[in-house]
Amino acid sequence: MMFCPDKKIIWEKYINGSANKEEQAELEDHLEECERCSEYLNQKLMASTPEQKPRNNDRFRHIDFSSSLRKAKWKQRLSQTTFVIALVVFVLLIGSFVSNFYYSAKKQERIRTVETAAVESFFPNVRSQGGWSNIKPFFGMESRMGLVKDIGNDSKPVGQFKFSYRFNQVKSTEKLWSEGQYKLKLYFVPPSVKKFDDLKHWNDEFWQAVEKLPDGTVSEVAFSFDRAYTIKELNEMLSKIIIDDRKMPVWYAVDTGEMNQEDLFIGPGQVFGFNRYLTLDEEFDGKNFTQEQKITRMAQLLSENEESIKQMDITTPGLSIKQKYNYIKKNGVKVYGVVLTGPTKDFLEFKDLKQVKFATLGEVELWNWYDRPVSGASMN
Repeated sequence: MMFCPDKKIIWEKYINGSANKEEQAELEDHLEECERCSEYLNQKLMASTPEQKPRNNDRFRHIDFSSSLRKAKWKQRLSQTTFVIALVVFVLLIGSFVSNFYYSAKKQERIRTVETAAVESFFPNVRSQGGWSNIKPFFGMESRMGLVKDIGNDSKPVGQFKFSYRFNQVKSTEKLWSEGQYKLKLYFVPPSVKKFDDLKHWNDEFWQAVEKLPDGTVSEVAFSFDRAYTIKELNEMLSKIIIDDRKMPVWYAVDTGEMNQEDLFIGPGQVFGFNRYLTLDEEFDGKNFTQEQKITRMAQLLSENEESIKQMDITTPGLSIKQKYNYIKKNGVKVYGVVLTGPTKDFLEFKDLKQVKFATLGEVELWNWYDRPVSGASMN
């Protein structure tokens, strides 16, 4: 017996033509789920070949086996497909629920703090502006942040970073630069370099460029000093030259003990510093911590997330954030370089400042050193 024993009577009725519509529907519904009965019907179909089709008085005359089999098979496939789709949707809903629970608002805030601190620490005069995150099923998340830099009195879009996470770790990074690439123009010379004579040629090139640029321009420049200073010492030294607060440093290079550099110069991805708009999590921003304490905390936060930051592809190979943090913790926060931005010709005031060891010229834009009653940007 090839069919289900409990379906014997209804099969007999189905075959001899005495089954009513309800019984036929019952059997066809059963065929959707029962491979055994489906195979039995299939055998009946195969046995009824064109050469052997029964005459009108045959006991199977009422059955169109091909139609019955197709109908049953399609019902079975539809049922299975519906079940699979429902299962996939259910699994995705569960995955999304788990991910939303895993990536709590507090955890997302911490991730954004690490992203911002990492980018602003290793890219002089680049800061985050805007962004969003999208939680994916099964502990995944996608985060995007906009990047700008200050040139004169305006903020210039630099590009966007797109980070993909799995279990709170960066797995891939996509860099979307506004001009197709990021031009490396701002470089520094760390305090460990004492051979000032090797820098004379490049300093002369810098001052000649500043002198030749027209009055109606604004620029960003990077200055490296003869030694590492406390933040207070450096700001006091600069304030003797800078009257307009807008010209004060937008970014500071922190001494982290760089030694034995193959090259005299260190730039983005190597140099470590902080933005003057430095912000951390609520734990620090909401309390009365000093700037030095905030910077130390930032370095600690980055060292705790070093493996994830390596996947961001924003630091040079072999760079150790932990070593930088340990140096800062042991020696305190001292700075040896700054990025300034403002009217190009105003930087000539620094030419006779003996503490300036090295200078490089970054972006140059047309004059924008004035106040506007209203400003903004279109997102379209």
